[in-house]
Amino acid sequence: MEKRLLAAFALSLLVMVGFQFMFTPTPPLPGSEDQTAQVEQQTQEGGGAAVSDAAVTALPGDDTEGATPQVGRGVGSEAGAQGSTTSAAQPEIDLSGAVVLHNQLLQLTVLPVGGRIVDAAFLKYPVAPGSEERVHLLQADAEKRALIREWFDGDQTQALPLPTTPFAVTAQSDQSLTLTWSNQEGVTFTRTITIDSDKPYLVHSNWTVSNAAAVEGVRYHCDLVAVPFVKESNMVNFYDHAGPQGYIGGQWMQVEYDEVGEKLFQLPGTQGWIGQTIPYFLAAVMAPTDRESIGYLGQEGRMVVTGLAYPTGGASWSQDLFIGPKEVDLMEEVGRDLPRAIDFGWITFLGRPLLDLLVFFEGYLGNWGLAIIMLTLAIKIVLFPLANASYKSLNGMRKLTPKLQELKEKYKDDRQKQSQEMMALYQKHKINPMGGCLPILIQIPIFFALYRVFASAVELRMAPFYGWITDMTAQDPYYILPVLFGISMFIQQKLNPAPADKMQERILLLLPVIFTFFFMTFPSGLVLYWLVNNVLSIAQQAYIYKKFSDPLPEKVRKK
Repeated sequence: MEKRLLAAFALSLLVMVGFQFMFTPTPPLPGSEDQTAQVEQQTQEGGGAAVSDAAVTALPGDDTEGATPQVGRGVGSEAGAQGSTTSAAQPEIDLSGAVVLHNQLLQLTVLPVGGRIVDAAFLKYPVAPGSEERVHLLQADAEKRALIREWFDGDQTQALPLPTTPFAVTAQSDQSLTLTWSNQEGVTFTRTITIDSDKPYLVHSNWTVSNAAAVEGVRYHCDLVAVPFVKESNMVNFYDHAGPQGYIGGQWMQVEYDEVGEKLFQLPGTQGWIGQTIPYFLAAVMAPTDRESIGYLGQEGRMVVTGLAYPTGGASWSQDLFIGPKEVDLMEEVGRDLPRAIDFGWITFLGRPLLDLLVFFEGYLGNWGLAIIMLTLAIKIVLFPLANASYKSLNGMRKLTPKLQELKEKYKDDRQKQSQEMMALYQKHKINPMGGCLPILIQIPIFFALYRVFASAVELRMAPFYGWITDMTAQDPYYILPVLFGISMFIQQKLNPAPADKMQERILLLLPVIFTFFFMTFPSGLVLYWLVNNVLSIAQQAYIYKKFSDPLPEKVRKK
């Protein structure tokens, strides 16, 4: 009885926590009165938010002690030097003359003015099953604006390229664009934007300067400026991080949008990346490997800025960008610590291996639903010895049920004596009354890990199974899998020894119904895993009962 109550408690706790994870109200976005006052003060002082003094780090090659890149200083705020820093309305971007670059998976829109990348569409990913509209990570829309810009500072004696500098288009192809601009001193800046031929979501920005001496002491910036992404409360991946994220020089950074004003800092290093993420997708500025750079985070009015800065250090250099889905294979191919962006929270240590196994099985089977079934079978094989011990314990408990009932009746007025006699009975027959709990306790972290995987892994986004299941990350539209799960849970209960207390038995019989309703809100892939797990458990439990020459319970054989 104790083991069933513990199992029921553990699973009930699991469901309650999962329910809370899915339906907690949306966290607030930036815009409180205190933050607004802080942003307005910073903007009045210099057009952007400076990195805090405690985090100031000198860049290699800087002559000024404590020199540090300032977010938005002197470049013209994207958020609205023309208007209120807290208003949702952003100034419109003039898209005339925009150039479109594309391959089979990624489409970029680049403005010759400033060379800004103002739109990035993922041609493989529709916004919904069957939709013609594609997901946009970068876009010029005022309410959802996100763009990548490159600019310079550090030399007050000559004009340098800024986000408003009018470049001329000097060469263009499907995947490449060359922009050129010359200042009044005759120094020519040439930038070539290219989508990588082998890595479809990797973008190269190559710079050359006609006179290297002209950029001596000049600092180059590449940053992403974006309006905070607003998640809908009914999203299955609502608790996935959306906001600034980065990993540079061995330092991890992940900040919620409403904390940006309180956490302005820098990450120095020569390896890694910094950017902003939304569920399933990431835009990241990659740290150069041939020089030290500083990753920074700040605000320009309502917009959040994440980027890198470093000395130009010569007449040519290259800056890489990743604009794409957080897919394991793609990110591992790019390397440079980019796979660290695949984050499943505190359960990442278990979620990543499970996702890797799913990817492996899908590679052979060609269907994510079949991959889930194979993953369930693999986990079941690993846990087979523990499950066998558990079912043997349950089998022993089932045989002792009549004697346990006698002890309850005999010592119903003396609970202490009743417990002592029951423990003596367990010891005599070498039965561990808690033996049936271990497999269930092990399954709880697996459940949490798979929930995060199904809710967060872009590989599973809109992945169909068969028939009515068109998206393994969405709930079953007809609730067939949750109902089958409830039936399987009911059969499992009937195989277990019945509680001596009739009230407890009635309560336990309600659990399949309760769990069925809860599982109606879970991703169908997770429900499929649990259903297959239950079916395999039923088969294994029936096998154990038969192996030890004990017939199935009478109440089961009558069904």
